[in-house]
Amino acid sequence: MAVPALVASRAVEAQTTGPNVYLDASMVIVAAIDRYEMGTVWELASPVMKSSVPQDRFIANIAQRRALLGTIRNREWMSVMRVPVTDASGGLPPGQYVSVRFATTGNNAKVMEEVVSFRRDDDGQWRLVGYTLS
Repeated sequence: MAVPALVASRAVEAQTTGPNVYLDASMVIVAAIDRYEMGTVWELASPVMKSSVPQDRFIANIAQRRALLGTIRNREWMSVMRVPVTDASGGLPPGQYVSVRFATTGNNAKVMEEVVSFRRDDDGQWRLVGYTLS
């Protein structure tokens, strides 16, 4: 599944969407990152993410972190969590968020945590709002 198809197909209500939708969408995103398609991932992200991190910095930061793993040997999901944000005190605009966490092992046996986060934007579309690898 291509990343654009992911974004176009995710206009769903949080109340009617099960966790597998977000897990599947996250797998598409991490697969794109595995192929170093960070520019495409950024292009399709939420305006919230785009306003917080410039594309060149997003690409450089993720490429640098991702290189630490080498080829992915194993990726296991750990959790899918809905996170309602009611005020902007934490730096995020209020709204509905979903985060998916993975334990990812590279060919060098290094294990890192990947977190893929989505936000339901004002137009009702669920879009990527964050990706971290630590």
